Amino acid sequence: MKLFHFILLPVICWISTLGASAVEIRIATFNVLTGIGASGQSGRTALESVLARIDADILCLQEVTGSDINNGHLNEIASNLGYGFVFTPITALDTNSRVIILSKFPFAAGSTKSIVSPAGANDVTRAAAAAIVDVPGTINDPVIVTAHLKCCFEVDDPFRRAVEMQRIRNHLDDLGVDGDDNVFVMGDFNLLGNNQTFTSLPAGLPASYELGNDITFNVRYFADPTRYFTGLDLINPGYRQQDGVTTDTFMGSDTILDYLLVSNAVASRVPRTEIYNSFLEGSFPGLPKSGSPLPPVTSSDSSDHYPVYGDFDLDGGLALNVSVTPSTLDEDSPPATVTVTLAAPAAVATTLTLQSSDPGEATLGDTSIQIPAGATMATTTLIPRLDKITDTTQSVEILVNAAGFQGNLTTVSIRNADPRIYVFENSTQSLLEDFEGFEGSQRLAAWRDGGIAWIGSDDGTSSQFGGRSYQGSLGALTAIPITFQTTFRNDSGQTIPAIAINYDAQQWRRFADGAADRIEVSMLKDNITTRLPGLDFEPSTSGTPGQLSPPSQFNQSTYLRDLNLGPGQEIQICFDVVPGLASGLNSDAIFINEFHYDNGGADFSEFVEVLVGSAFSGNLSDITIHLYNGNTRSTYGAVESLDTFIKGSSTGPGGSHIYYKAISGIQNGAPDGIALGVNGIVREFLSYEGIFTAANGIAEGVVSSPVGISQGPGTPLGERSIARSGTGGLPEDFVWGIQPGLHTPCLLYTSPSPRDRG
Repeated sequence: MKLFHFILLPVICWISTLGASAVEIRIATFNVLTGIGASGQSGRTALESVLARIDADILCLQEVTGSDINNGHLNEIASNLGYGFVFTPITALDTNSRVIILSKFPFAAGSTKSIVSPAGANDVTRAAAAAIVDVPGTINDPVIVTAHLKCCFEVDDPFRRAVEMQRIRNHLDDLGVDGDDNVFVMGDFNLLGNNQTFTSLPAGLPASYELGNDITFNVRYFADPTRYFTGLDLINPGYRQQDGVTTDTFMGSDTILDYLLVSNAVASRVPRTEIYNSFLEGSFPGLPKSGSPLPPVTSSDSSDHYPVYGDFDLDGGLALNVSVTPSTLDEDSPPATVTVTLAAPAAVATTLTLQSSDPGEATLGDTSIQIPAGATMATTTLIPRLDKITDTTQSVEILVNAAGFQGNLTTVSIRNADPRIYVFENSTQSLLEDFEGFEGSQRLAAWRDGGIAWIGSDDGTSSQFGGRSYQGSLGALTAIPITFQTTFRNDSGQTIPAIAINYDAQQWRRFADGAADRIEVSMLKDNITTRLPGLDFEPSTSGTPGQLSPPSQFNQSTYLRDLNLGPGQEIQICFDVVPGLASGLNSDAIFINEFHYDNGGADFSEFVEVLVGSAFSGNLSDITIHLYNGNTRSTYGAVESLDTFIKGSSTGPGGSHIYYKAISGIQNGAPDGIALGVNGIVREFLSYEGIFTAANGIAEGVVSSPVGISQGPGTPLGERSIARSGTGGLPEDFVWGIQPGLHTPCLLYTSPSPRDRG
């Protein structure tokens, strides 16, 4: 849903610096997701477009496959993108997933190195790659290291990552570098989990694993990558997507897996950095880039990671100075003045690049300005923005850079000024809400939302429940009814006899397996609710399910006659978002109805039962069960589709169908979970013996719904399953409980109390 939503696409003009005396380079790291692929393969075009757009001088890739190397895909993309120098390290334990360094400049003679286990050891999963790049115009050549550390949540994985980081540290120590050198360490570090100390080899290591004699216990594992490089002064300079807020580098979560660490010398020159996300290009320009903005879906088509990159000065140069007057602003204040000065007049025209650390709070009037030859100063403006959310005073950094100069930054305070209601100040006034600047990660200042979770921006590809922003508009995907409500007050001093209401309703995603979600609109005045059916909206379920690009859009309007809103009076407009599950017994609802996972002795007769509403008209193969390990938050076992289940001989409520399957090996909790999907969209994500957020698979990013009861070693064989009880046709009509007596897989169960379930 969005009200009068207009998008202005900013245009950035990038002017090359004249007469620069020092060298600036762009360095990037990117996990390309299981390979580059051959020309024409799915994702290859998008990948190449992203790499061309950020146009790094030095590019480090992870997850390049042996096929990419052997079949020429790597060399082909290097040639297409202008990388004349490629270093591919030797293999380690993982012989297929490789890291690569590509450079537009040559490698210093003898500097390329494969960082692997020393003689007599076998403790590196994937060889890291290291090189010194001979950059023209400077003697301060950068030291480059890239790695793809061992992934995931098994007990041995953090230990293996810690050892691999130690191998990288050993290489840098052997080179003799320190914080005064230009050092860059980057890649997909997979630093998942909490800090811990290993006093011996953990369980679960592969039989071929052999720890080197140079690694001694205790071995420390850190989730912060800079902790492995104390003494070398490696720093994480801070990377955000173009919106200046989002820090995740792995799609579908708030996870940071990818890093680009720099030495203190590099960080002191105030580098400009970014996590590139094509979805944000239309709203936030970010760093200068090559070519035209890419379609929003390009990033998600290219990989499940975002590239991390920055522009870095390799030499000190003269210092710039930046100031903002005034330095404290309200969100609705007039623009402030940004002034950049040089200590002495410039011999030639000097082009400056400016960046706001949070464009959602304050944007620059110009991101590129020029100090003329013979002058010492240039100015632009800083424009504070009403960000639509109720927040505290925010600090925004304004950075300035120019090739050949040391960068500088200053901090500005932006005080909240968002109104809590909409006010008519005269009786003929039009009020416009375009949600401009709304990022979908926090609740709106002027809207009540019933406590819905906010998930951020969405391009129509996310199946995660919650409120979101679609290109700055307000929207939701929900399994339960929610209401967005806002207030209008008449402060005009005159009675307003009538009001016209218009809004643009959009459908960003289609579900073709059931009734449509819908928006129902009403007005509340003097404690009386009046339905406004002219504003109602129901999307289509006809067509291919999934993202709609472009979205379907409809203008909804109504005219409230005889409103007679007196001075000081208020009305509330309510947008009720109603999930598309039919009420009553004739339902298209699909939900898990009964399951068993643990009992005394060896687990016996584990199963899952699913209830499918009689109105469901899709294919059984589109309904799937996914098992989750709560410790790793990841899927395990096979995906089970309902066309492999046994159909019950009896029916459930309203003629619903009952399906059951024995699934051995369902894990015993603390916690674990089961997800139910329809057409690749999670419908339910249940957990037992705890709660957790899924890290992968169909429920990735979704917080589990705990059933609140559990089984255990005292559960008799074949008895006391976990089951829903109640009457109705929707999952919310039932409650979870322990079913007394024998399991009833695929059978309708009745008890002395009212109960209608399978």
